Amino acid sequence: MVYLSSCGDKLAGDLSIEKSFLSLEVLWRNSVVCYHHTTVDTQNLIRKSHYDFIAAGFPFEIIDGDNFHFQQQFLTEILNEFHSRRILVISIIGPQNSDKSTLLSYMFGTLFGVREGRCTRGIYGSLVKINKLNQMIQNIFKKNLHDENADIDYIMLIDIEGLLSIEKGDKEYDRRLVLFCLAISHLVIVNMMGDINETLKDMLTLCADSLKQIGVNTTNQPIVHFVLNQKADPNIENHMEAIKKIIGDLKENKLAEVIDISLRTFHTL
Repeated sequence: MVYLSSCGDKLAGDLSIEKSFLSLEVLWRNSVVCYHHTTVDTQNLIRKSHYDFIAAGFPFEIIDGDNFHFQQQFLTEILNEFHSRRILVISIIGPQNSDKSTLLSYMFGTLFGVREGRCTRGIYGSLVKINKLNQMIQNIFKKNLHDENADIDYIMLIDIEGLLSIEKGDKEYDRRLVLFCLAISHLVIVNMMGDINETLKDMLTLCADSLKQIGVNTTNQPIVHFVLNQKADPNIENHMEAIKKIIGDLKENKLAEVIDISLRTFHTL
């Protein structure tokens, strides 16, 4: 007992506030597990707390990246509260450490975790409320969705785990992530460091073809924008030849039959 106590004191002494990190998603996972095994009053409290958390724009876990588990019943109950709202779904995919979360946070002011050494695991969502008075944003969405009646109440941003992870090395897992995003999104951002490699081209083609065959996508043809990130020269005019080659390769793989691919969907940062 003395030995265990001294070990515990040593471990506690090694911890510091600066080095410690309490994962909020683990706390939410535990609350969801308890949700189905507790009193009605506690269930109402958990449900309301999670709804308030999502409505406030905080990132929430959709797919548990450690176990690839989807709390379908619980999330359905929560998100049904938004069923009368018009929601535009934007997903971002790309290799590990390509700063996907940082890009979303910069573009939309989200709170996806971007601290040093942290990588997104699984799939996260964040609701961004659109100000009805912001006519410019509304017009952009109407133009991209080809729907003049597309008054958007919220944007649902989907941030997924980085693809092509050396540690995980699971192409089937990556394929599921890409398939999920293409199936549910109105717009998908493919964020790349530099250029699009052959593995990602093949994955996009395979997933897009799968969607076409099984017909599960919620939109007719998701708009896909490619962001070539961390370019030494961000002037897109100086990268036209490389971009045209990428477009040619993607069209050669018949990806253009499923998603919209053109010069206007490529961007450099």
